[in-house]
Amino acid sequence: MKPLLGWGCAMLALSVAGCGSSDPESQGGTSGSGSGASSSAGSAGTKSGGSGTGASSGNGGGNGNAGGSGGSGAAGGSGAAGDPNGGGPGPGAEFGPTYFRFGVNGGYYGPGIDRRESSQLSLAAGASSLRTTLPEYYLAKWGDGIEKEDYDFYGALPLGHHACFLIGPTLAHSSAPAGTEDWELAHYAPKNLYEPIFLEDGSVNPDNYWAAYVERVAKTYGPYLDIYEVWNEPDQVGGNWQATAAWETAPPEPADLIWWQDTVFAYVRMLRITHEVVHRFDDSAAVTTGGIGYGSFLSALLRYTDEPSAGKVTSDYPDKAGKYLDIVSYHYYPVFGGGSSDRGVDGLLEARDDYAKRLEDAGEGERQFVVTESGAPRYAVGDYVGGEEYAANYLVKAMTLGHYEGLLGIDWFAQGDGAAVGASTDAFDYMGLYFDYSEVTTVADSKRSPQGDAYAWLAGWLPGTAADSDALAALALPAAVRGAAFAKGDTKVYVLWAKTEGDESATASYDLATGAVVTVHRFELPGGGTTEMQSPSDGKLSLELNGTPLVVVVP
Repeated sequence: MKPLLGWGCAMLALSVAGCGSSDPESQGGTSGSGSGASSSAGSAGTKSGGSGTGASSGNGGGNGNAGGSGGSGAAGGSGAAGDPNGGGPGPGAEFGPTYFRFGVNGGYYGPGIDRRESSQLSLAAGASSLRTTLPEYYLAKWGDGIEKEDYDFYGALPLGHHACFLIGPTLAHSSAPAGTEDWELAHYAPKNLYEPIFLEDGSVNPDNYWAAYVERVAKTYGPYLDIYEVWNEPDQVGGNWQATAAWETAPPEPADLIWWQDTVFAYVRMLRITHEVVHRFDDSAAVTTGGIGYGSFLSALLRYTDEPSAGKVTSDYPDKAGKYLDIVSYHYYPVFGGGSSDRGVDGLLEARDDYAKRLEDAGEGERQFVVTESGAPRYAVGDYVGGEEYAANYLVKAMTLGHYEGLLGIDWFAQGDGAAVGASTDAFDYMGLYFDYSEVTTVADSKRSPQGDAYAWLAGWLPGTAADSDALAALALPAAVRGAAFAKGDTKVYVLWAKTEGDESATASYDLATGAVVTVHRFELPGGGTTEMQSPSDGKLSLELNGTPLVVVVP
């Protein structure tokens, strides 16, 4: 029987329970053949794509059910038509303007649902991409190619442009004490990081265990991966956030980094190794942090090299961490900030702005950003904000404004709930796109949550679009109205809502100037939304808005 393997896992700031602490063999299901929908777009799961039949596309994998123009700067040859995410980044190029990953962390699911069936659920909930993981201990046990058929299956659905966090050395290659369980190896730095990365003949040094592991992943899974994250939440402090203030001027103490347990210099070393090895074999991909949560940790990275004693610049260690960061990956959960869904989205973008300012202050210039974990609970558990409207609204607003603001995507946490309704006091257990399906045995029995309904609804309109700042400026939105504007060919797509303050109750009116008959999509709980054609009067369309976004498509 094939082993169990989950894709992604939130490393929660409140506890190390998370979703099995990155233990792939405790999160997934056994492999099955599955029967995902065939795609006329060829191999969407790889960056080179196939010969699809949608609208014109840039390079990259195809998506036959999504039309629209593909992104620019894709890796490989001419890709399949109509990929809603555009292509991956070409060597030294940025991700294209339509590139936005509707991603998901696999999270919690039991042995009744295998990975292929779970990927079908991902697609049904609106995802177009997965955040995956391929720990070294897993590949060492089952073989480097153990996941290739599953990745091919994902691509045929189509799901592609995946992110993968590299983590989990074998016990023999880990600094962990003898007897450490596999899942705990995600909390200890690898050994031999300071062995030479390459041998004199240019080959990867097998005695640098991390370099050899990265080579195996890049060679085997590079065609499927756009983003390589180095570790997962290396700045995790287990709630001891007070320790992070000192990182503004001093290196983090290894004892404070409970999911790394080594120096920040060693983490910079691992970034360097990953960057040099990945780009030896896969120059189209992006190497990044493993979903950080503290701006002070990024500042620390940008101050130091991988020199082992003090992170100083020397001839052997000439570059600070910024050299090895193609993009920046971070995690954000609005429950820690409270307030409405709009306040949550403000926090998401403020975190991005803080990271960008730190890069600028360090002289590193601009980077693009990806959020590989974010989520909101549909119940108010403990002291945390929550609610069905709140969670669904946050998801739609985060994806909408994230895409408009140039994020490379958001991987929702998580696909499935971590507990049955009322069985947990942890808000993170109720962020799933599906209700708890740890005991579910068939795809048909899996029930989508309000967050999942919202994701699937938005995925009908947003993929394949590009932010249109001129169109948004032309709307001249009043202070009570918030939203974004996108273009998809000659079509304009507007996402609008009444700005929420303390809770989700808000109303506003807005007159959209247009002479065309438009399509208005409204999301409603429970279950989905409504669609209607509306005609303007005297050159305008009067819209009544509330705190839940609506989509207006103007041909």
